[in-house]
This record gives sequence, C-alpha cells and structure tokens, in this order.
Amino acid sequence: SVLVLVGVFLMILWGYNTHRVGPMALVASGIGLGLALAWRGDRIARTVPPFGHSLIGVGIGVVYLTLYLGHVRLGVLPAWAAFVSLVAVSFASVLAGQHYGVRQIASLGVIGAYLPFMMAAWLPLAGLWTSAPGLLAYLAIVNGFVFVMAVRAGWSGLDVSALLLGTLAWIWSFHSASWGWGIQAGLCLLFTLLGFAPLPRLVGVEGRVRPVDLAAITLAPLCLVAASWPFLAHTDRVPIAMLLMVLAIVQLSAALWVDSQRPERDLWRPLTAAAILFLAAALERALGTDRAPLAWCLEGLFLVALGLTPRGGGWLRAWGSIVVAIGVFRHLSMVGNNDWSPLLWPVFYTDGVRGLVVTTTVLVGGFLLARRRDHLSRDERWTPDAWTALGHLLLAIWIGQEGTHVVARMFSGPHPATPPGGIPIGQRREEMTIVLCGLAWMAQAGMIALSAPRRGGAFLRWCAGVMGAFACLVVTYHHTRGDTWRPDQLPVLHLPALLELTTIAIAVVSSIILAEGRDTRGPGPRAQSEQSESTRWMPEIWAAAASVVLLMWTHREAGHFAALTHPTASDTWQRARQVGTAAAAITSGAWLIEATVLLVTGWIRHSPFLRWSGLALFGVVALKFLVVDLQTVDVFWRFLTTIALGAAMLAMSYWYRRRAPAAPAAD
Repeated sequence: SVLVLVGVFLMILWGYNTHRVGPMALVASGIGLGLALAWRGDRIARTVPPFGHSLIGVGIGVVYLTLYLGHVRLGVLPAWAAFVSLVAVSFASVLAGQHYGVRQIASLGVIGAYLPFMMAAWLPLAGLWTSAPGLLAYLAIVNGFVFVMAVRAGWSGLDVSALLLGTLAWIWSFHSASWGWGIQAGLCLLFTLLGFAPLPRLVGVEGRVRPVDLAAITLAPLCLVAASWPFLAHTDRVPIAMLLMVLAIVQLSAALWVDSQRPERDLWRPLTAAAILFLAAALERALGTDRAPLAWCLEGLFLVALGLTPRGGGWLRAWGSIVVAIGVFRHLSMVGNNDWSPLLWPVFYTDGVRGLVVTTTVLVGGFLLARRRDHLSRDERWTPDAWTALGHLLLAIWIGQEGTHVVARMFSGPHPATPPGGIPIGQRREEMTIVLCGLAWMAQAGMIALSAPRRGGAFLRWCAGVMGAFACLVVTYHHTRGDTWRPDQLPVLHLPALLELTTIAIAVVSSIILAEGRDTRGPGPRAQSEQSESTRWMPEIWAAAASVVLLMWTHREAGHFAALTHPTASDTWQRARQVGTAAAAITSGAWLIEATVLLVTGWIRHSPFLRWSGLALFGVVALKFLVVDLQTVDVFWRFLTTIALGAAMLAMSYWYRRRAPAAPAAD
C-alpha cells in the first residue's frame, strides 16, 4: 500500500514536470483514482476485509496527496479550496475509521498525508514547501481526525505515527527559526493536544495501560522540542523561559489531574517527567549557562525531597538524581574556565559560589537519602552512598580550586626583585598551595570520619580512608619538590611546617575516632560484623600514614634547626658537612621521641599495633644510628646519640617487664 502511494506521488510529479498531462487533469485523475480505490476497497472488504481496508486507506491517502500537490506544486487549487477539501477528507477519514473500526485505514491515510514531505527529503523537489502558517494549518487538519480517533477509539498507535511524521515534516521544511510567536503557540497547542489525547479515556481504565498509550504521552513533549528547536535556541531567553514554564505548568496540571483520578501512577510518570524537563529548560533559558547548574541541582534536590514523602516515590527520586547529575556534569565542564583574578576574593565569584552551592546540594541530598533509607527500595540502597561520594568528590575539586586562589591572593602583592634567601616566589607559592590543599583535604577526610555512624557507616569510613590517603600523598609529594625554608624563619614555627603539622594532627585524631567507633559494640551482630570486619584495620592505616608523614616532617625540620645553629662558616663545604651531621643526629633524636610516644600510647590505649609500630621505629632508629650516624657525625654527637638510644631502649625494656602479666604458678 505504501509503495502504491509513493508511485502515485511520483506519477503526479512526472506528469507535471514533463507537461504531458495538464495540472487540472492530474488533480482530477488523482482524486478520481483515490475515490475509485476507496469504493473498490469497500466492496472487497465484504469478502476479504484486510485487503479491502488497505485499499480504502490507499484511496484516502491518494486523495490527500492530490489535494496537497494540487495547491502547493500544481497551483490548480486556491488556498481556500485546498483547505476545505482537506477538511472534508479528514472528516471522511474519521467516518471511515469509525464505520469499519479499523485503524489500518487511518494509518494509510496519515501516511498519504505526510508522504510528500518524506519524499521531498530524498528527492530534489524544489518548490514543494509551503509557508509556516500554511504547513501549520495542514498539520492541524491532518491531525484533527487523529486526535478524534485517539480520544474516542483509543488509537494511540495512530497518534504516535502522527507525532513522529508531523515532527519530521516540520524539521525537513524549516531548518531555521523562520516563524514567529503565533506559529510557535500553534505548534505547542498542536503537540500538547496530541499528547493529551489518550488521557480522557485512560483515566477511567482499571489496571495498567498499554505501552503504545504511554509512548504517545511521552513522545509529544519530545517531538515539540525537536520541531521547535531552532525557535527555542535562537530567540530571546526570557520569553522562551516563560513559554517553557507555561508548558511545565500545563504538564504538571495534567499529572495532578491524572493522579487524582487514577490510583495507578503509570500515566502520572511521563507527565511529571515532561514537566521536570520543561522546568529544567526554562531555568537554563532564564538564568543563563553559568547559573543553570545551580538551579538544576536545587531542582533535583527538591524532587528527591518530594520523593521521600509518602506520596512521592522512586520515580521522583530517580528524576531528581538525573537532574542533579546533569547539573553536576555541566558544572564540571566549566571548572577552570572562570575569569577569577588575584584582584577578586576567593570563593566570592561566579564559579566559586556555583561550585559551593552545587557541592552543598549534593551533600544535602546524600544526607536526606541516608536518613530516610527505610523509604528506599532494594534497588535504591546504593543511592545515598553514591550521592555522598559525588558530593565529597566535588568538595575536593572545589577545595583544590579555591586553595590555589587563596595562595594566589596571598602572593598577589608587590614582591622584591630578589626574594629573601634567593628562593623564587613561584616555588614558594607552589609549596604553599600543596600544603594548604593537603591540610584542607585531610580536614575533609576527618569530617567524613566524624560523620560516619558508629553502627554501620562502612562506606563513609572507606571514603574517609581514601580521602586521607590522597591528602598524605599530597603532603609526601610536597617533600619531593624542594625546600623553601629561609634562614630568617624559625624551624617548626614557619607557616608551611605548621600547616603540615596540623594535617598530621587531624590524621591522628581521625585514627582515634575510628578506633573508638570500632570498639563500640552495636546492638546486633550484623552491625558489629560490618563495623569490625569491613573497616577493621582502618584506624591502624590512618595511624601508620600519620607516623610516616611525621617522620618526614621531623627530618625536614631537623635540617632547618641544624641550619639555624650553624649560620656561618668560612668554608661552604665545611658548613654543609656540619649541618648534615647535626641534622642526622637531631633526626635520630626526634624519631626516638616519636617511637617512645607510640610505645607509651600503645600501652595506654591497649593497642598492639601502636606498640609494634613503636618497637619497629626503635629498630629503624638503631639501624640508622649504626649505618648512617656513626659514619657521619662527630664524636660528640656519637656518644650523645648512643647514650640516648641505649637509655631509651633500657627504659622501654623495664616498662615492658613491669607491664607484662605475671607467669602462672607451677603446680
């Protein structure tokens, strides 16, 4: 049947282009052929119904083709005659469909109505297109009977065909926004009515509706956006935002009406999805590209909060997650492409505020989902953890960006041509950035550890561990980038050293908090198992990382102290040797103190790990003394270090013997 329609279309064009048949004769013969096919189909339908119905549909399609080409291409029919004729054919199609109760007739009629647009997209048929008002009127005529059949007979498949074919016809006809607000309003009304056509019949149907009905409701807003895209993208933002907001209100009103009339929520879902998408598009048009991620994340958070109410549901939570993901992706695509300068304050500029609001929104969403975890389905159990992990990732990115800006602001003033100590400003700026970001990231890791509940919370503790490990790696990287300490500064009390020491202190406190959470007994065996098995060694890992970073910190500060105690020397090589000797001895002493503290803390907190760590560090100090110190230090430092190391080890041995449990008495 479709091939016959294509053949008739090409036959009319062949007759017109070759001038072998006059335009009036072509129109008359085309209409006569269509009526003959419809009449013959009516007779054949009495004995062979499917074949007869196909001929009726082909006949209606041929009449559509002839009338349209007779006005647009052949120029035989004036506009009013073509309009009246097409209305009459549409009305006849409605009557035929109702009379025979066969949607195949209507489908072939719709294909015949849209066939010129599909063929002209593949063939060079210049002069076939009409104006935007004429095409809109034609679409309204053709889709009028589609709307009636969708409302009365439930032919949603015909509705889907009309939506798709009408969208393609409009896209192929106009590649730019060559129409005004009146035509756009007509398009919105046309596609919205086609999408709402199944609703009056479906709200009274019990049980789930057919997928084709849902497809008609879902495709209508998407087809509207596709057909209107040139207009929506190249018109002033504010009027377009108002139009999209009106469409969102219309879709939301339809969703609320359906929800009040029907207990099932299968129709409510596509309507709310359309309202959400129109609202997101309206916010982007109204606020612009830079501020749209803020609005999208807040919209997604609002949807998640609604989804956690008794009348909400997983559908709203899912769409909230989707909208937030779009906002986050858009925000990340703009990170680093900001116009910040040292003349501006960090954080208080467009990109900084946007990053802070987006991050806060995602973290609040994760908190809400975690608090109402009992409202989530089995398939949604992972969403609170995903939101929380994404929020902390965004926070880490924001911290890195704003930490760089803070340091740039600190070094934005006038600088001397020759910096103190001969250290370039760029190197000092890089060191300060690394140390400051490492401190902030370690503080973030500690915050995650504090927020992990005592029962469960294994995922948050793993997040804290990963974040803390990253901060430790950043601090370790700092020690490989050279030393910017100057002799005019005091050891330990200069800013980078204090920041790094604060980072280590946060790691130690986090280790203590995690250890206390592990030792707390939960009321159930499952909570205790999750708490003690999946993150059992997390406190020890934090303590080990803090100890290693502290060793590097004491080694560097020992060098600073040694350099300060040997300010001048006649020979540069001699001074370097003296500084190295003193630094090695001071490092051994500092490590010895750290080993003692670890051992004593292990006894106080009843931690075998800390005790073994202290003993291991004693061994490292002894090995360092034998291999390095005895070969490099002078006699004074040799006997001083030896006495200190031996006395400390004897004291620890005595302490162990006093603390060891008494042996059982012999029988």
